[in-house]
Amino acid sequence: MTISKDRVKPSPQPDSWKLREIFATGIVLGGYLALMTVVSFWLMNDTDFFSTAFTTKKDYGKEEREAQWAAAQRTLHGLQPPEMNNLFYEKNSYRELSEIAEQAKRRAEVARLRELHTLKGHVESVVKLKGLDIDTIQQHYTV
Repeated sequence: MTISKDRVKPSPQPDSWKLREIFATGIVLGGYLALMTVVSFWLMNDTDFFSTAFTTKKDYGKEEREAQWAAAQRTLHGLQPPEMNNLFYEKNSYRELSEIAEQAKRRAEVARLRELHTLKGHVESVVKLKGLDIDTIQQHYTV
């Protein structure tokens, strides 16, 4: 709360709306946004920056680019490229192999944690390391 000695009431509405200034500001900001949208689309569509920078591949796909370069050098020198399975050159199969590897890592981690934190898992791992047959061991005792 302010203490004022003047007896002037502030106006609840502006003295003037300055429509030209408001519209000019809107047009400038809208034009800037439209221009930046076009520039961003051009960067994403025509350049390979986003496909290499935001990839799921290790080292931004460096190994794959090196393999492509090596294959190109072999063909430039007249050497025949080795017959390889095309499984590794397809984008979808690379992603599928990556997902399979991730699932295998997850399963291995779950098995490791089970072995560490449960008695049954610890007993099974010791039996496996010693080479014993767990089915021959009597597991149920009666009184």
